Amino acid sequence: MRWNDISIQKKILVIGCSIIAGFVAVMVFYVVPVIERSIYDLKKEKIKDMVDATVTTVEAMYRERGGGADADERFRANAMDYVRRIRYGASGNDYLWINDFHPRMVMHPLRSDLDGRDLTDYRDPAGNRLFVAMADVCRAEGAGYVSYIWQYGNDKNRLEPKISYVRSIPEAGWIPALTGAGLPQHVAEVYAEMYRGFASGAIKPKGDRAIEGKTTIDEVVKKLTQ
Repeated sequence: MRWNDISIQKKILVIGCSIIAGFVAVMVFYVVPVIERSIYDLKKEKIKDMVDATVTTVEAMYRERGGGADADERFRANAMDYVRRIRYGASGNDYLWINDFHPRMVMHPLRSDLDGRDLTDYRDPAGNRLFVAMADVCRAEGAGYVSYIWQYGNDKNRLEPKISYVRSIPEAGWIPALTGAGLPQHVAEVYAEMYRGFASGAIKPKGDRAIEGKTTIDEVVKKLTQ
């Protein structure tokens, strides 16, 4: 059947479906991956900043620990209590823990069953010796990122890919680490925010001229990384 023989209604339907298909393809194959990568990179930067700030505070506590036979013991107790209470993120599920170079768990705020445990042979479900990898990174570079699989927040039955930033405190022999949001969570955040934005007409593509009342994709990324 030739295009000229098709009714106006069917032509409108075909053109409409083509526009929708093109929009979905751009969303799935370009927009969402770009935003997901941007969110992932910005969250990596955020957890690095959190760890760096924490290490700066703990190092200051070490320098100001005072004298006496129990000075180091008091420093460790105070530093662990400080790190244990740190939470960040919109849900308050992101946290820091401390292990040493052995590696042995010094303090984990959500997994007290690991405190004091030798982690040399501790493996995630994929078989990665994550704590050994963290110690190796800190020995070689002083700090860095480590990817692995871990539980989501307090839910031991929910596992997801994680990335953590680790940095050593040589004076104490510690490696404070900060967990990062899981990749599946990033994807869910991206799709939810993008669907809401495009459905309401509140989001315009990056690079378009500014339209009053519209939100750019860059601003969506910023919102999702707060």
